[in-house]
Amino acid sequence: VSAAWILWAQSHSELHTVMETPLEKALTTMVTTFHKYSGREGSKLTLSRKELKELIKKELCLGEMKDNSIDDLMKSLDKNSDQEIDFKEYSVFLTTLCMAYNDFFLEDKK
Repeated sequence: VSAAWILWAQSHSELHTVMETPLEKALTTMVTTFHKYSGREGSKLTLSRKELKELIKKELCLGEMKDNSIDDLMKSLDKNSDQEIDFKEYSVFLTTLCMAYNDFFLEDKK
């Protein structure tokens, strides 16, 4: 996504809110959910292990995750090994979830 498009979208945010499509709402929710949890510890632009665990617990119906499951998830998502999840790493997580949901729905249609 280009910086120009982001600036345009931000400048039209009032109109955008009124005319938001379901897909735009989903994208907005994904972004705002990240920022709702990021920055409680450390950087405002990343999720710590604790922040990621809280986000998953409160925002996803994945059930209670054990500490070793969170550790494994952090390790798989944290591509730059800085012990935090940035937005790009978070978006990879969401993409993986979307693919799993799609597989589930494809199986259901058979």
